[in-house]
Amino acid sequence: MPVHNPVDPPVEARAEPRKRTLLGAKVVSRDGIYSCDCVIREISGSGARINISSAIIIASPFFLIDHQSQVMFEAKVVWRNATQAGLKFVDKHSLNTVERLKVRFARGA
Repeated sequence: MPVHNPVDPPVEARAEPRKRTLLGAKVVSRDGIYSCDCVIREISGSGARINISSAIIIASPFFLIDHQSQVMFEAKVVWRNATQAGLKFVDKHSLNTVERLKVRFARGA
């Protein structure tokens, strides 16, 4: 394990570096009954850091909907503090695909 010098920046432990963002998003329970707003502060292909109210309880896994990218991530909480949560993405779906599936199932196909 590498020795960390306090003067050096911390060693990045993630598989992919995260990109800083300020994106409005929505956390949605797997059954779709519960949802709340959040802000994506950092994102990568494998996870994200979000700002979310401390009053909100997140049942893992859940969906994180990024409206700007039109993507829905299935995610799990890796860590949590009073105002933020670190997420790991389990799966990713285009919202266009999800909408087509909803229409298909509504028709009974």
